[in-house]
Amino acid sequence: MNDDIEFFIEAQPNVGFSELVWDVFFKSRERGISLKKHVPFLLNSSDNIYYILCKKAGRVIGGLVLQRCVHSEIGVYGVIGLVCVASECRGSGIAKLLLDRAIKLAKEIDFSACTLWTRFPAVYVGHGFEMVGKAFSGTIDFSDKELSFNQKFEQFDLPVIPSFSISGSKVVVDASSFSYVDNGSIRTLVDWTGDVGVVLSAVRNLMPRRIKFLLSSDDCLIKKIDGEYGIVTLDGEANQMWLVFDSSLNANTINEKIWIGLLDRI
Repeated sequence: MNDDIEFFIEAQPNVGFSELVWDVFFKSRERGISLKKHVPFLLNSSDNIYYILCKKAGRVIGGLVLQRCVHSEIGVYGVIGLVCVASECRGSGIAKLLLDRAIKLAKEIDFSACTLWTRFPAVYVGHGFEMVGKAFSGTIDFSDKELSFNQKFEQFDLPVIPSFSISGSKVVVDASSFSYVDNGSIRTLVDWTGDVGVVLSAVRNLMPRRIKFLLSSDDCLIKKIDGEYGIVTLDGEANQMWLVFDSSLNANTINEKIWIGLLDRI
């Protein structure tokens, strides 16, 4: 590690880090609308966001976000996201050191635990994280089986959308709802709440015959669709991992109480 590399903890948005996030997660992958549409918290001050930054000669070459959250039973916990390192600096251990500093900070400010989502869990096991939750992605091809749907519904644009999408909507039917995002070629179901039967009927009648989904691995809506109302094909998974600091808690207990859906991840 070079002597001119320094690490900082900042509580205010950093332009250099925002530019790095855009380069790593959007520009290099030829996607994205704007930081405001995908990660608006990078542009606004917040008492609940900490930035762990690595700088070389004053330039941000790596960083991550540690978000402070509160649960009525678990207490204060942290969510880690947007871990990134400039392409020319990768392989030098910067990401590991960023995580070390985020974990150290979380302990110092009395977080009960920290969580993150990843498709590469082996990277974080060495830091003490446990893999306890999964989300599956895949495709639904609905069958010709009809489902009646006569309810009135309202549709609203999602104010913030994931990096892989260009638009998103929330559809509300009585006390139930579902949310989807669109990448320009296919819609992805990313969240739902309420009565599974109502949501199933709404999705079947208001969405295209073929859609994608990204939901919990034990999601009852996907289980109900598969075989009876369509064919579900899995094509990937993401893992929710927890690092627990409070000795009275364990990762599995926390994971049962806190599920962070796609729209709430950083």
